[in-house]
This record gives sequence, C-alpha cells and structure tokens, in this order.
Amino acid sequence: MNMYISKKNSAPRYQRDGITSYLLVSKLTGGAEQLAATLVEMKPGGVQRVHSHEPEQIYHIVEGSGLMTVDGEQRLVYAGDTIFFSSFAAHGLENTGATSLRYLSAASPSFTKEQCKEWWPLPSLAAGSPAPQMAQLHPGLTRTETFLVEEQHTAYHIGSGDERVLGTPWMISFMERVSNRLIVEHLPAGWMSVGTHVDVKHLAPTPIGAQMRVEVEILEVVKTRVQLAVSAWDAEEQIGAGFHKRAVVERASFVQRAQAKK
Repeated sequence: MNMYISKKNSAPRYQRDGITSYLLVSKLTGGAEQLAATLVEMKPGGVQRVHSHEPEQIYHIVEGSGLMTVDGEQRLVYAGDTIFFSSFAAHGLENTGATSLRYLSAASPSFTKEQCKEWWPLPSLAAGSPAPQMAQLHPGLTRTETFLVEEQHTAYHIGSGDERVLGTPWMISFMERVSNRLIVEHLPAGWMSVGTHVDVKHLAPTPIGAQMRVEVEILEVVKTRVQLAVSAWDAEEQIGAGFHKRAVVERASFVQRAQAKK
C-alpha cells in the first residue's frame, strides 16, 4: 500500500492526566515500518509524564504553549516550535498555558505493534460509545493466508464460467474467510462477524494447482461495523482487489433470529 490516509476520529487513542493522544500512523495503523505519528491534545494543566523510548522523536507545537523537559533540561515552547530529542532521551511536556495545547509528534523507527496496542488501547472516537466487544479491533490490523486452487474452486465446477480457472465466487469466499478470521481472533467469546457488503474486482485468471495469497487489512472500525481492504495474488500477479464490510454480532441472538424463520 503506497498511500494511507489517517483520520483522527478513526485512530486508536489513550486518555490520561488531561491528555488525549491519537495514533495516526504506525506499524499498527497504516503499516508504517519506519515512522510513528501521533496527534496529542492537552488540556490546561495536562501533563505528559517524563518517559523514554528507543525511537528518536520530534514534537511540533501546533497550538498553545508549555514546558518541555528533555534529560532534565526545561524550556518553554510555543506554537510553531519543533523540538527534537534523541533515542532514549527522557522527555515530558506540561501545558502551562490557559488554553489547550496541541502538538504533532513523529518517531522513527515506528513503535512495535505490541507497544502500540499497549500505549494506545482505546478504540477510535468514530465508534461513538464503543461496544466492549470491539475494544481490540483497530485500523491497521492485517492477516495473510494462502490457498491451493482445486477443481472445486473453478468457475466451470460452480457454473459461473466455462473454464477451469479460479471462480470469482470462490475468490471472494477466500477474502471473506480471511477477513472473518482476522476479526474473530480479536473478539471475546460469544461474538462473531458476518459479511454485509462486498465490492471486489477479479483482475486475472488463476489455474488449478496454483497457490493464491489473500491479504486483508482493517481500514475502519465504526460502532460494530468493520471495513477492510482485501486483495488476492497468485505467483505471477495480483488477481483481485477491493473492499469488504462486516458486522460484529452476538452469536446467540444471530442464531435465534435465523432459527425463527423456519
């Protein structure tokens, strides 16, 4: 993926000590290997505790003013200032002004996925009042699986075409399967995901006996809905691409509703 557009309200976040931090781009959100970018909003009196980490980092003050601490040295910083500190430097920031302080930060290389999940544990604001079962689902989560194309998967076998090549319904089925597995592994017991929408292009034929690879990535989590980017590849080229939407539902209620139609 060459471009990733992050929206504040769709970003994982944390709230503490008068601070809200949004993880805009990272290994967890957007798949950035060498960069992590955050937007931080601090209320008057808000304090970012002194801490350190391996990636070097910059803060760019967008709005407000505060007191910056780096390795014991303290300096007042204002809107328009950019502060750099090196790897493992102990740093913190306090909003000493009467208005909100906002800054953008960039750290390189990116924090690990495990660090991102630990430090930005809250779901996005786009989820409104987030349902507890969605707490572990965030944009940037990915899953990849491989499949062998067999006779049963061909367009000829299922009647969607005349040749013994991978049928479009099966390609979409593999995309849905991987999407479902990605979501389910982040859900608590008693919850499941169901497909609600598919918008996919089948780009190239794949013969019997070929290995195909399916890649999925969560783009957005809104309330109980999940949107994913889906793609498929064989050994030679990309064979499919598009988008898929799924909903997270309570298993017992879903089964009960289906059984009531008998």
